Amino acid sequence: MNNKEIIEKICPDSIDENGEVKSLEKQLLEFEYGIKEYYHPFVIVENSEKLDYAEVPNKPLFLNISTVQKLKTKHDMDLKFLIKLSDITKESIFAFDSIRHDSSKVFVTKEKNEKNYPIIFIVREDKKAGVYTVNELTSIYDRKNLQNLIDSTLTKGGSVYVNPEKKQEFKELGYDISLKKIEQEKDRIDFRNKEKEKSQEI
Repeated sequence: MNNKEIIEKICPDSIDENGEVKSLEKQLLEFEYGIKEYYHPFVIVENSEKLDYAEVPNKPLFLNISTVQKLKTKHDMDLKFLIKLSDITKESIFAFDSIRHDSSKVFVTKEKNEKNYPIIFIVREDKKAGVYTVNELTSIYDRKNLQNLIDSTLTKGGSVYVNPEKKQEFKELGYDISLKKIEQEKDRIDFRNKEKEKSQEI
């Protein structure tokens, strides 16, 4: 069964009269203005091929109605921004493993908030939807101190994935994805702790 057939089974209202998947913009506008009732997730993109550099399976990428409500109320993201999600998810610069959920990955976009914090989104891979499996965008928000999260991921054995189409943009961001810096910091902490122990023995 191909991705469009999976969408037809799970999200029939996301298919138009010509049998094509509606744009996310059309789905969200129909829902927002009560043109059509939606009782199922929205389809961000039919295929997750633009996320495959981070080893995400090529399944449809869904967005739950409850997630839309949370993004609007908790993260103050308006409809104008949400409509852009299909483009944003296709243009991520790099990604890394989630340290909270084994089945999720964190993607970093070129978008920034008013404080210049990067906007990241989380994708849960192979989520069960009845008898089918899909990918789900579970959240998108700005992240302060992103380097700290990257460091934690590397320290715990997680991987970082750079979009091969965005290598120059990644380089310009200036994030350090090597373990060398983390190991040097660990050595400094160990040294300070040993010096402290010596001083207490005297």
